[in-house]
Amino acid sequence: MYYDERPPRRPRRRSAPPPREERWERESWWEERRPPRRPRRRHGCLFHLVALGLKLLYGYPVGLFRNGSAVSAAGDLPGGYTNILLLGVDIDANRTQRSDSIIIASFGGGKVKLTSLLRDTRVTIPGHGEGKLNAAYAYGGPELVMRTINENYGMNITQYAAVDYFSFPPIIDAVGGIDIPVTEEELGEVNRNITQCWEGFQARGYTITPLATYGDSVHLDGVQALAYARIRKIGYDYARTSRQRTVLDAFLQ
Repeated sequence: MYYDERPPRRPRRRSAPPPREERWERESWWEERRPPRRPRRRHGCLFHLVALGLKLLYGYPVGLFRNGSAVSAAGDLPGGYTNILLLGVDIDANRTQRSDSIIIASFGGGKVKLTSLLRDTRVTIPGHGEGKLNAAYAYGGPELVMRTINENYGMNITQYAAVDYFSFPPIIDAVGGIDIPVTEEELGEVNRNITQCWEGFQARGYTITPLATYGDSVHLDGVQALAYARIRKIGYDYARTSRQRTVLDAFLQ
């Protein structure tokens, strides 16, 4: 058995903390020298809608906040809110336009609430009997969609904003893109959707960039945001409409 004949180490003494008054002086000195933190500039939803209003109204085939006539608006709803119909229009294999995304944006009290209507909901379409809600656009455009929603849900919608496949990306790009959470599974679907629309957007002068990462806050440009909103193979239609609202929420921040 061996023994260590070295003398034991003497414990190191820690220097006493500075007096409380001195610490306060140091902290106040640092606060004085540190440059003030610049507040993050955040524009409200009204700013974005007003800023883009004229561009959308005159620069794209479908407009912003256009009024519809003979839409059977209910007159007995509580005041203080303005309901606007948001439509995302797609074209099927028969070149028929259908409202692929149907969202009611309710503005009031300085806030905005987004409510999605599932496109396959069975409703009574005025003049066309029972059918899917998204078919109303093919029968009579935005006015018939508003009338169908008003008569089936007791709403008072008289204004709408509609975008199609190629007019949606410029809206997102106009505010510098959006930052949203993207999962690894969604990343693959976004890039698959980008690949499918590659030629169409390149023909219109777009620079197509695949999405490179996923995470809690990922920056998406207009085409990437469109590809995200069009994901169909993850979850049911509830998940799909949730992703569409996520895009709009990020846009309205």
